[in-house]
Amino acid sequence: MTRTELVLSTLLVAGAIAISPSCDTGESSIDDAGADTDVDSDTDSDSDTATHFEVGSDPETDTASDTDSSTHPPMTECDGGLFDPDTNLCWQHPAGGELDWVISDREWVEYPASDYCLELDQGGSTDWYLPNIDQLRSLIRGCPQTEPGGECGVSYSWGCLDEECAEECGGCSGDGMCFWDPALGEDCGRYWSSSQCTGSYSDHAWVVAFGNAIVDFVGVEESELVRCVRNAF
Repeated sequence: MTRTELVLSTLLVAGAIAISPSCDTGESSIDDAGADTDVDSDTDSDSDTATHFEVGSDPETDTASDTDSSTHPPMTECDGGLFDPDTNLCWQHPAGGELDWVISDREWVEYPASDYCLELDQGGSTDWYLPNIDQLRSLIRGCPQTEPGGECGVSYSWGCLDEECAEECGGCSGDGMCFWDPALGEDCGRYWSSSQCTGSYSDHAWVVAFGNAIVDFVGVEESELVRCVRNAF
């Protein structure tokens, strides 16, 4: 081997050694970036974002077609009401009437809507209670924005109960339809949840208006409809 050949051979070997770590590092950096992205998606969220995937929904598949009412199994009878297979909850049917959320005086406070449910004896069951806003939203059908997993950020489970959480809770328009299972009937007005607003509207509580699937808050001394719920199992 001539001196020139020896030099060229030495340079090629050195080049190969220099290039190999570069390629390995590139592959490693892509994997690391993917890991960072996963961590960000799990942890970099405010209350609004977190509630997008509440009540067991899948962020990869939760689309408008997934939340269409036809994808929900129909409600069936349970003792004192109607059973929702999506949540294993038994909903009072027929529902109760209109009640105040709270009545207060200087010396006493009553919670008529909640007390009504706690004292309810229907279908041989006495374990009824006023649903929280997550449970009440689970009854919505046909309005992806405010169904569980939709853009509406209001959530008891995630602690998003102030007025800012309702920015994407405007519901859907419908021509005299009710945005819930047809078995629940046509009395699809505004229903109380047990979830009270936080922040500057702490004298309000959350409701769902099933005539347009709006998630909203109203003054606690107003009268709204009540539909109690209990765990079926």
